[in-house]
Amino acid sequence: MSDVSLPFGPWSRIASAQWSGHPVSVYTNAENLVMLTVFDKTDEKVNGILVLLKRPLLVDGRTDAFATSQQKEITFIEKIASGKRTKFLLLEATPYYVPYNQSELVSALQRQHQELEGSTKIVMDAAATFDFQVREPHASDPEMDVLFGDPLTLFALSGVPKDHTPAATSKAGRMLLGLDADNQGVFLPVSALLRTKVLGKTHADRLPILQALAEGVLSAGVPVLVFDGSGVFSGLQQTDPSPKDLEKFGLTQTHPFPFKAYVPGKGLSIDLRAVDLDWFATMLGVNDAQVRPVLDRVYADASSLEDLVGRIEKMSDSRDTPQYAIQKTLRALRVIQKAFPSTFGANPVNEFRQPWSSGFGQAHYVDLQGLSPAVAELFALSLLRTLESPPYPGAVLAVFDAPASALSSRVQHAVSPSVALAVSCEHEADFFAEATLELDVLESQVIVSQAHQAKKRVTFRPLLSRFSRTSGLPPTPKPQ
Repeated sequence: MSDVSLPFGPWSRIASAQWSGHPVSVYTNAENLVMLTVFDKTDEKVNGILVLLKRPLLVDGRTDAFATSQQKEITFIEKIASGKRTKFLLLEATPYYVPYNQSELVSALQRQHQELEGSTKIVMDAAATFDFQVREPHASDPEMDVLFGDPLTLFALSGVPKDHTPAATSKAGRMLLGLDADNQGVFLPVSALLRTKVLGKTHADRLPILQALAEGVLSAGVPVLVFDGSGVFSGLQQTDPSPKDLEKFGLTQTHPFPFKAYVPGKGLSIDLRAVDLDWFATMLGVNDAQVRPVLDRVYADASSLEDLVGRIEKMSDSRDTPQYAIQKTLRALRVIQKAFPSTFGANPVNEFRQPWSSGFGQAHYVDLQGLSPAVAELFALSLLRTLESPPYPGAVLAVFDAPASALSSRVQHAVSPSVALAVSCEHEADFFAEATLELDVLESQVIVSQAHQAKKRVTFRPLLSRFSRTSGLPPTPKPQ
């Protein structure tokens, strides 16, 4: 067997074949991962390579309910050999078509491996809920001989399009916008949404477009961070009870999108380590000439108001921070503590800090309803600043129900360049970044604009989830 020098190896080839005129090979490693490679060749020239990772898990019990709840593609295999029944669950990463060079291939495999790690964790967690058993196989498990002894099955069950050009193989990372004048589907890669502004008509008219973008990204297996001060996007957790024209757009009504709500003060906090002192002091009104020097001395590395109070209580009277300034600062902080209990502190929500670790498109919904504009902004700033860098640009999409004009420059600039952002704009200047995608909402259509591409007039697709209309704008801060 040939060994391949790539991450997570050594990789051992277990099968080779020709598929539609292209060389195909299947490899395994010590983790029992399966790697499928398809070479795109013209004569003797290698144009690129498609790479796909799968992870087999051993399953016991009924999995029907779990299977129907999933957005991501999964495969079950049940084999009967020597009178023994064995059931496998094959988790599949997003396939990538990359140029045939070491660095591109390594990067693709690292992204896929991270995706599978998250998918595995989700399945393990779901097993208890859906009442079935699942485990990762060991290299010595005889069940693996049953699976790997029939490598042609692994070929047949790979969810890779026959036409494996870059456009075709990115299908898992594409989303349907709607139909063009010829009733042909208009698709965009999720990466095109890196900086998206939705223009035209009213803010209320633009919100369903933002929800459709969130749905499209979720359907492509990419997570979405939803900052919602009005509840308008809460319907992402429910299917539309009466969807229209789905068949016309080639869509089918599906189960609800994976959805997890985060409620400030109930497991979700404002971590002061992610909020600059200037922001904190200005937005909460503790920036006067006596208080600010005290905060300057104690703010660094404090995660909560309790940390600040404890440090200030230990301070001694000095020329720079006299006793009256210390006491005034303590009073101000205690007023904030009383007004916003359980609001400030270290954030234990790891899945929010790294939302793409799930490997599935899940809506991470931050409920900002009822919060003052200043506190709502501090929550958004804290969470965006603590967000770990995605493994690749556009690996997660952030969506706000607030219009761009109500989001301060602090919030917009807190979104990492690697995190995609979609906002509603009244005017072009409301959006501080250079847009990668513009959607201009008309009466029944949308004008799609991308750099260096002709504009397209698109009949936008219907929503799959319930849209919760709101009569007013969310309580978000004005630009400062």
